Amino acid sequence: MRIAAIEAMPPIGDASALGVLAKLMNDSDSQIASAAQENLAAMPGKKADDAIMAMLQKSSDTESQLKALELIGRRRMENVADALLKATKDNDESVRTAAIKMLGDLGGEVKFAKLVDLLLGARSPAEIRAAERALATTCKRDAKPVPGNVKIRKAVYRGAQGGGSADVTKKAAKMVADGMMTIEASNSNFGDPAQGIVKQLEIEFTANGVTQSKTVREGQSITLLVGATPPAYIDELKNAMTNAPTQQKLALLRVLRAAQGPRALDAIRTAAKDSNSDIRSEAISILCGWPSVEALNDVLKLTTASDRKVKILALRGAIRLIPLQDTGVVGKLGQFKELMPLIQRNEEKRLLLGSLAAVPSKDALAMAIAYLDHAA
Repeated sequence: MRIAAIEAMPPIGDASALGVLAKLMNDSDSQIASAAQENLAAMPGKKADDAIMAMLQKSSDTESQLKALELIGRRRMENVADALLKATKDNDESVRTAAIKMLGDLGGEVKFAKLVDLLLGARSPAEIRAAERALATTCKRDAKPVPGNVKIRKAVYRGAQGGGSADVTKKAAKMVADGMMTIEASNSNFGDPAQGIVKQLEIEFTANGVTQSKTVREGQSITLLVGATPPAYIDELKNAMTNAPTQQKLALLRVLRAAQGPRALDAIRTAAKDSNSDIRSEAISILCGWPSVEALNDVLKLTTASDRKVKILALRGAIRLIPLQDTGVVGKLGQFKELMPLIQRNEEKRLLLGSLAAVPSKDALAMAIAYLDHAA
């Protein structure tokens, strides 16, 4: 009966229910407390928002503050940046961490530099992780679409549920060469390989060295654009690296990995030579996992490292990056041949075979056939 009464409050929408629901959120009966929280989140209007903000700002009870933060997120409340920033200075670590996490989801309400400051001032590993996530999320969300160096690797126009298909790689590549960054899946562009059936367009392409795959149904379009993190963000991260404590610097490196781009890669290269072994190790790991071919030369140099872990990471990175180059088959196979004597473990041999499959050449096939007598 009590739960039924609680559930009846949001449809009525009377503000007098807010205090009752807020109190019931701390009820000793977990079902009552959960129902009160669910239905307070569903209460409409500004008064409900005000009641939740009061829970956060005026309550000295950690549990109530955490519930208020959750409700703010669930209701997607606006104009809460100042209150969340204040909560990042709370005496309780869990409140600080929850507030930092939420700040990364607010979009333009919080300046990027402020998020960097929160990372630098973080007092615990949990806060560092929360600030790192907020920064990485902001870098990806605020990336501006820009035309990139796009190369069509494969394009197929086929029936969505089976039926005929056509390889339209050359046609799609010509459209890109003519300056089109948005390609529509349509019969007028690619003919009709499956008459009377809804088609779909599948495109695998490389943009600024990063390989992506997209599929859309007939009548929809694929946009071949690259997201670029604002340069000002990269500058903020690089400047923060200068005097950051070790744990914060490690987090900044991972944010730079999320930001990507040539400027971020330069910062990773610098950190890979750092005198601090932890910083150097993290930077090398990120360098070997870099998504675009700009890092290939750096990774190839590391394949002969004396450190076994570094060598394995570098081999894996090189095997993955070599096929992504905008170069001919001969060059790719030459690099694979140079790597083969260095590859000792079965794990990397399997990765090599997978990458050879992306190089359409009888010489690549011959390299793969050489492994047929290998039991593993």
